[in-house]
Amino acid sequence: NKISFNNPTSKTGLCYGIQLTNESTNNQVIANAIVNPKTHGIFLAEGSSATKIESNAISGAGRYGIGVQGSKATLIKGNTIKNAKEIGISVIKSSSVGVVADNILSNTGSYGIYAKNKSKITSVYGNVITGADRDIFRQ
Repeated sequence: NKISFNNPTSKTGLCYGIQLTNESTNNQVIANAIVNPKTHGIFLAEGSSATKIESNAISGAGRYGIGVQGSKATLIKGNTIKNAKEIGISVIKSSSVGVVADNILSNTGSYGIYAKNKSKITSVYGNVITGADRDIFRQ
């Protein structure tokens, strides 16, 4: 799929490339091209889960390339995220991610990979991070 937003500076509404919310479970988000979403390229929230977030190309996200908030993901692998304004991959608010591997993250603002607020990433390896203030932050 190709998901494109022609006016990323629009002030109306929140625009996600792909949003999974309200306990949407066992999803796979694979091989999408997402260009200029106002907020997040791919966003899991409110108890949702994905077994795979893989081989997606995300560019120009207004906040995060991939955001996992209060949700679970088994595998985040092989994604290319460019020019996200704040964070390449964000895992927050008691989220859990199994593996973050082999992603290419460039010019992702403050962080390449970020985990905070009682969140956990079990394994992080093989990621290439350039142009972020800090590569990986876990607290």
